[in-house]
Order: sequence, then structure tokens, then C-alpha cells
Amino acid sequence: MKDITKLGIAAMGAMAIVAAFYLYTDRSSRMEKPPAPPMAAAPAPAPAAPAPTHYPVPESPEAKAAPGPGTPEAEAYARGQIEDTFGAQAVRRLLRPDKLINAIVATVDNLTREKAAVRLWPVQPANGHFIVSKGPDGMAISAENSRRYTPYVSLLTRADTGALVDTYVRLYPMLQHAYEELGYPQGYFNDRLIAVIDHLLAAPEPDGPVRVVQPHVLYQFEDPDLEAASAGQKLMIRIGVDNEKQVKRKLRELRRQLAQLAASPSTSR
Repeated sequence: MKDITKLGIAAMGAMAIVAAFYLYTDRSSRMEKPPAPPMAAAPAPAPAAPAPTHYPVPESPEAKAAPGPGTPEAEAYARGQIEDTFGAQAVRRLLRPDKLINAIVATVDNLTREKAAVRLWPVQPANGHFIVSKGPDGMAISAENSRRYTPYVSLLTRADTGALVDTYVRLYPMLQHAYEELGYPQGYFNDRLIAVIDHLLAAPEPDGPVRVVQPHVLYQFEDPDLEAASAGQKLMIRIGVDNEKQVKRKLRELRRQLAQLAASPSTSR
């Protein structure tokens, strides 16, 4: 703070010297020269174009031929598409067995909020318990804890981004239907998804161990700013900074393609 104050004082002093010099030279020359004609005011710069907030998803032929949203046939179709994209064995091991579309939509919507109910997650809970390391200065999330999330991170990061987006487009009518049923009849799920991705990309990347406290049964972040973060950003922190960086790289790729869907003549990339 002292350095900032010194810089501020120095800057004000420099401006004062320039102003005094200007007043002195202007006063001494005012009687010798006619006043210069007033200069025309420079036009104000045009305001920057606002970032788009609506990202339409084109309807693909496959989506038109898919079972109608909200039906048992639609659920089976969606699971088959997801298994084709990620691999059937991994999907059966890591994802919930039922109501997958509804779970995806509800969880995406909840990630920017204070809590995201585990019972609504589309994935099975990570194996084991939350791992902390204890020392004389308190507790911190153990580096070993990040390994619990490795299967999920690998499932996402190893998948081809273009194939992910193609599957998303094929399933989009079902996702949109589930989003409207969630309580957003005028909402657009792709817009919400991109907003949530942006929110996750803004998650902090702490340097060093993340300290935690245990006031009752559950652990909390010791840093009040981290504890005040959303459910999604807390999850990004809990998975460990290396996993977080990998997930963010994939999210950036996904966001870029999702935002460009309206400009794509087809869903193939």
C-alpha cells in the first residue's frame, strides 16, 4: 500500500508540475499571440459491441428422427448416444443409470448456485472419502484427493470435442425440453450452458495447498472467498489444480464450438 501511495503522490506531483508549466507559458504568451481557434472535440469512440448472449443450436436430421423428448425411448436413445461417444464401459461405471438427461440439465443449472444436490448429479459419486492432510498449522486438501477425480477428468478430456458437440446437437431437443420442464419455459439451454462454462472458467486456481477447516461434520474452505464460491467453482477447486487446468482446457474447446453452432452448415467438424 505504501508503494501505491508513493506512486499516486508522484503521479499527482507530476501532473501539478505539468499544469503549472502550462499555465506559466500560456500566461506569458497570451499577450503576444492571438488566441488559437478552439479545437473541435474529438468524436467519442463507438461503444464496443456487446458480447452475444444467444447461441442457437441448429436442428440436425438425427435430432429430428430421434424419439420425442420426455419418453422412455428418448432416455434409452440418449444413453446409447452418450455410450457411443464416451465408451459404454466407462459410461456404465461412472454415470447414473436413469434419468440422465434430466440430471445433466439440473446439475448444469445448479453449478452457479450455492449448492448442487448430489442426488441430481449425472455421475456417480467419486470413490473413497475426501482426503485431507493434517499438520501443525491446520488442515489442507491432500494432493492424493485429486486422484479420486481422475476417471471423470479422463472421461471428459479424452473424448473428441467434435464428437461431443455432435452428440450434444443430436440430443439438444431432449436437453431443451428438460430445461423447460425444470422451470424455464422461455429459457434456452445452450445459452445457459455457455454461461455456466464461463462461470467455471473463472474458478480460482489456488497456489499451493488449499487449507480447510472442520467446524462440524463437513469440511469448509478456510479462505472465506473460496467458501463463498458457487458449487461449481468449489468443485473445480476440490479436484485439484492440475485436474482443474485440464478440465478448463476442454471447456474452452467446447465453448468455442458451442458458440459457433449457428454459423455451422452442419454438425460435422
